[in-house]
Amino acid sequence: MQFLIKTLVDITNTNVRKRSGKESLQQDNNDMIVQTIGLRVNLENIKLTSSKETVDKVFGSNFTGKHHVWNFIFTPSLKDSISVDDLIKDFDSIPVNIDLDETAKIEKYCFVTNDKQYTNIIFKTIE
Repeated sequence: MQFLIKTLVDITNTNVRKRSGKESLQQDNNDMIVQTIGLRVNLENIKLTSSKETVDKVFGSNFTGKHHVWNFIFTPSLKDSISVDDLIKDFDSIPVNIDLDETAKIEKYCFVTNDKQYTNIIFKTIE
């Protein structure tokens, strides 16, 4: 089983580690995804894509229309080692960098997983 993480926060994988502007901040956000999941399980088969998507009723109610969405897919190294509920709990209030390449107006400097207005990251299983 694989997991899909969809977020309005820019998690572009730039591989820039040196403190040098936007690209390093994007990489910090990407690293935060990997590290947060990595507290429970190793990740395999990681795939990251991004596209403009209609986000009505996908994220919090503050986000409507078409926005840049990042899709992070991974396979946990151990079967049944992590769940969507685990991810929702683990990611809530994790700090992030904003004002990068997001098109949505992110008001909180963190991932929000369980708020009717401000949810900016969601989790699903895919086969």
